[in-house]
Amino acid sequence: MTRIVPRTLALLAAVLTCGAFSPAFSIEAEPTDLALLPSSSNLVISLDYATLRKSDLVSDMESRLDSLPEASENYRRFVKETGLDPRQDTDQILVSVKDAEGSGDGFLLVARGRFGGSRLVDAAAAKGGAVSTLKGGVRMWTAPPEGPASSGKTPMAMAQPTESMLIFGSESEVQRAVAVMTRTKSPAPREVRFRNLLAGVDRKAPAWAVLNSKGLAERFASEIAKGGDASKSEAFAAVDSVRVMAWLGKEVDLKIQVDAKDKESAGLLGDLFRGMAAAGKLAVKDSDPEALKALQEMSIVDTGAGVEIKIRIPGSRLRPPQTVGSTE
Repeated sequence: MTRIVPRTLALLAAVLTCGAFSPAFSIEAEPTDLALLPSSSNLVISLDYATLRKSDLVSDMESRLDSLPEASENYRRFVKETGLDPRQDTDQILVSVKDAEGSGDGFLLVARGRFGGSRLVDAAAAKGGAVSTLKGGVRMWTAPPEGPASSGKTPMAMAQPTESMLIFGSESEVQRAVAVMTRTKSPAPREVRFRNLLAGVDRKAPAWAVLNSKGLAERFASEIAKGGDASKSEAFAAVDSVRVMAWLGKEVDLKIQVDAKDKESAGLLGDLFRGMAAAGKLAVKDSDPEALKALQEMSIVDTGAGVEIKIRIPGSRLRPPQTVGSTE
């Protein structure tokens, strides 16, 4: 993801991924954030950060980040320069990635929260780039070009159409999203496949993602094939789409729905995941009781279209290592 974010806003993307609204347009008149998405996307990630930051796991990760002097100083500098404290001010994040090659084309990040006092557009402009005014009076910052003009990378941009919303991404996507937001343009008609994938995800989950790319699965399978595991490569090549939902507390409950391109391939995927689980149990049987328990309690169910996996991951497996000199 960092390949598609210019250096001038790399920190913005990082901290936004770690409310009462008072928008310029009434809440009732605003399109939903999902309506701002393009007609299709290879990857969509949604984070209900207002809920996630209440979890023990996220609180612990934030405190450990604060124990890193450089990270802590960079964060304080960002807050001072922009007037935005992402951890406290950001409530919801929606990310869409259309280009899997990392050029930046089709990348869109929509953040909801309390941004009335932020100076993001001006702070970004102070580092370079240009500010223009879109229809509806919304100011948009466009990043300066990086590298040779022939690099093929899409210019990145940012706008704040209301006090409760920030939009960041490729210039064309920001322009389109702002136009939809201000109702000067209709939402893009969704491709049937993409619409069905979004409809199939449990949006009550505080974190969820949809992977809508056969090409990515095929490339992953190709890398596996290079290692000589033909059967595993064949199974992964059959992946049609993936939906992931996560609930965080002291532990992380994951529900993963993997759909295959046909019924035969769905059976291959089920066999593959069950085989991987069995091998994992054997590998940790005498050395890692915590991992063994998680694998023993994992559920792998054939759905006909693919496989649904449910697993509870102990929070200790996801926490970063304790830094030198810090205390629990």
